[in-house]
Amino acid sequence: GGRRPHVTGEAARLVRVLRAGGAHVVVVSSKSTTFDPAAGREMAALGARVLDTPLQESDSGVREVLDFGPDLVVDNGELALLWSRTDGAPAVLGGTAHSQNAVKKVTACLLYTS
Repeated sequence: GGRRPHVTGEAARLVRVLRAGGAHVVVVSSKSTTFDPAAGREMAALGARVLDTPLQESDSGVREVLDFGPDLVVDNGELALLWSRTDGAPAVLGGTAHSQNAVKKVTACLLYTS
């Protein structure tokens, strides 16, 4: 068994709740092994913008998320790492990380940018 994808049915349920509350949602995986295509299709059907290219494979996903200008980021730490090293990145009002490892990455990014 490999790693469990981060773009999952559980994440699709979160997207459902956010969309029901009127949120505009952009979804991107950190790498191709963390993307479940069925969950991505479900999120897109809910009205989320689902990016095809994982963050680790191209800067285009990071740029698209930055251009979207989110107020809230749910992250595994990969986006925060790339975000902290991108000139002109917009400020974010809040966010959450899904694991201790992600918290360590986000904390490192905060130290990197201060």
